Amino acid sequence: MKIMEDVNDLSGVQVNGIKPINKDTVHKICSGQVVLSLAVAVKELVENSLDAGATNIDIRLKKYGIDLIEVTDNGSGVTEDNFSALTLKYHTSKLNDYSDLLGVSSFGFRGEALSSLCALADLTITTKHKSSQFATKIQYDHKGNIINKTPCSRQIGTTVSLSNLFCSLPVRKKEFHKNAKREFNKMTNLLYAYCLISVGVKITCTNHVSASNKSTVVATQGSLSYKDNIACVFGIKQLQNIFEIKSEYASNIKDNIFKGLSGEVKDNSESINIDDVEIDLSEDSNDAQNDETKISQEIITSTQKTQGYKNLPDPVELVGYISSCAHGCGRSSTDRQYFFVNSRPCEPTKVIKLVNEIYRQYNPNQYPFIFLNINVERISVDVNVTPDKRKVFLTKEKFILDVLKASLAKLFENVPRTLKLETTSLLSQKLEPELKQPRIFNSFLKQFSNQSEFSMDNKDESFGKSELKRKASSNLDNFISIKKSYNPNEEDILESEVSNDIQSKSVPINKLSELENANVTAATTIIVSEEDKIERDNLSTDHNSSPDLIKNSSYSVCEESHTIYCKTNHSEIKTPKSKIQKVVTDKDDLGKHARKTVILKTSLDHITKLANLCDSNLAKSNPDRIKFKSAINPVFNKKCEEELSKEISKESFKNMSIVGQFNLGFIITKLDDDLFIIDQHATDEIYNFETLQKTTELTSQKLVIPQQLELTGVNEQILMDNVGVFKKNGFTFKIDEDAPPTKRVKLLTIPMSKNWIFGKDDIEELLFMLKENQSEYCRPSRVRAMFASRACRKSVMIGTALGKSDMRQLVDHMAEIDKPWNCPHGRPTIRHLVNLAMVQTNNDRI
Repeated sequence: MKIMEDVNDLSGVQVNGIKPINKDTVHKICSGQVVLSLAVAVKELVENSLDAGATNIDIRLKKYGIDLIEVTDNGSGVTEDNFSALTLKYHTSKLNDYSDLLGVSSFGFRGEALSSLCALADLTITTKHKSSQFATKIQYDHKGNIINKTPCSRQIGTTVSLSNLFCSLPVRKKEFHKNAKREFNKMTNLLYAYCLISVGVKITCTNHVSASNKSTVVATQGSLSYKDNIACVFGIKQLQNIFEIKSEYASNIKDNIFKGLSGEVKDNSESINIDDVEIDLSEDSNDAQNDETKISQEIITSTQKTQGYKNLPDPVELVGYISSCAHGCGRSSTDRQYFFVNSRPCEPTKVIKLVNEIYRQYNPNQYPFIFLNINVERISVDVNVTPDKRKVFLTKEKFILDVLKASLAKLFENVPRTLKLETTSLLSQKLEPELKQPRIFNSFLKQFSNQSEFSMDNKDESFGKSELKRKASSNLDNFISIKKSYNPNEEDILESEVSNDIQSKSVPINKLSELENANVTAATTIIVSEEDKIERDNLSTDHNSSPDLIKNSSYSVCEESHTIYCKTNHSEIKTPKSKIQKVVTDKDDLGKHARKTVILKTSLDHITKLANLCDSNLAKSNPDRIKFKSAINPVFNKKCEEELSKEISKESFKNMSIVGQFNLGFIITKLDDDLFIIDQHATDEIYNFETLQKTTELTSQKLVIPQQLELTGVNEQILMDNVGVFKKNGFTFKIDEDAPPTKRVKLLTIPMSKNWIFGKDDIEELLFMLKENQSEYCRPSRVRAMFASRACRKSVMIGTALGKSDMRQLVDHMAEIDKPWNCPHGRPTIRHLVNLAMVQTNNDRI
């Protein structure tokens, strides 16, 4: 006997008690949350150097940071009594208690960076303080404890070396080594933010791929100007079309009242009537609450209170530069947008969105280059939000957005919205008016011009038609009265219609009056040809009309049928009786004759086997699972592609059998029990497109004077690593590796193909694509558009009849395509029709 177990019975389950996590485990868990990538590791070290007051920072990496990350600065250094606390968790010199966090001005303040780096890598620090006679090289273990201290020589400052990054996290280490170049590009993009905002600080970054291969990524000159930093990082060309952002405050009632009280606004004798309004004169009318904090009140000093509102500090100050909104001055992506709050690099989401929306109102095809530093009161910013401090909260965010919106609108209001055109090509073309209009357009113009006349004619026609209808109805009434006048002595009449199959007779229309006036019982149906219908309506059909008018007419009338009335001698109408057939059955013969019988030898086991066999056949006919569920609908295109890519491999196309061609545009194929429909034009187009992508090398046109490409150090390195990709696209360069960054690459040739001309914009697009995903078949969007157009024209068109061999070739080509689900223009190539095993025929139902 089986005993039922209680599911809710937890008596056998061992419940562990709640215990504190081991300190080493906590250290490892928290460290993995602080340092997420190579970019964060370098960022933490650079921030430490800036907080130490360094004016010269050198960043050196080996093999994109896989082998070594080293940051050297000339800051204040570390005293010997702080060596042991330097790498301990939550040990810092920036804060004493929590209240210091409200006005913190340093980049770091938690005391987590070096402690986390100790847990994730092998850390070595070489430092010298101004009070020390010599430098000290210190090695730390993963717990932050000192392993070895060695005296050495160096200038005042600190050098931090990291090797074997993410050694304690195998998964993250493998991912880092796999995507080292991509992580290196992200690191340099983040480093650019510190290079731009750090005035008076010289920052240099180099990468050593091998002992003899050294490349400079970025190098600033330690200038005191933001513009000089922009030129060092992005080249002088970036300065040609940028505007300086200045704060513009939107006027409101509160500011006007303050100005009036301070005497800045002169008295005006004009008087206007305004409605009663409630004015909030608090410090911030947008965000002020009933209980204002005491800290905000203490900021206003006694001197500021006596001198009025003018001496209050501006609530927000915008410092920065943005590219002009004129066409061609922006960028194709948002790769050069840097935002700061109190000189701290961050990502204020709403500010970023507002800047791009306003810019695209003036230039909808590009994105701006922007360097923007928002200076606000430190107590109104919360930087302790995320471990990397890239996200901040602002208490006066709405006011900041209003000021930014007004500032950008003021900046762009005088920029003309023009588009540069090649005037030479326009002058060479003769512009002639198109005198010959299409036939349909001409008829439309004629109909539109004669609309008023047509409406007047309609009124006259309607009046004439009403007269014709009245006369025709009188003629019909006359005919009906003749028909009703026959009443043969109040006897019942049996009406029988006799169809006379006679030939149509042509009767002169002058006989019409004779047919109407004759006292006969035959009613004649008159049919006039359609061509003469309009002219016949213009004639009077009244039987009293002039006979001369009728005689002169030459129209013909056709006699089609007659209706004849006959008298009968019977007083009652005899209706034919339906014949009732008698049903004959064999009830009387039941049992008189012996039935034929057939004896079958069977058994219960045999019948059971037959039933099981039938059930198994039915089970085999039904599919084990439904592979394709999405309907053929543009709404479900993405889901259809996911199902097809999951269920169909490249070998599946070769295993498909050709059923035939449908509607001279689609191929029906079968794979097992599934039927598929393939667009013959789309599948041939994507095959031709990918063939052009892989095999075509664009022809080049040599430039008379090589052009200097002022690229960033990272982009120069990407270009030098992928010279073959650029050569395949028709670009060749002259590279000087000894030149300073942004000056190492010159453009020698550009690709040309018939009417297509390419340039620097296509180079930047290629660099952006290679930065995200390096591939030997990388092509700019304009090259892809050119290949797509060529592939479309050379593909099999809809309406072309195909033989089985041609259809077989198209389906086999799909096995050679990397992405066979859509053509370059987005049309789907293949869709699932039906599973034949799920279709029940009439025989199956029986």
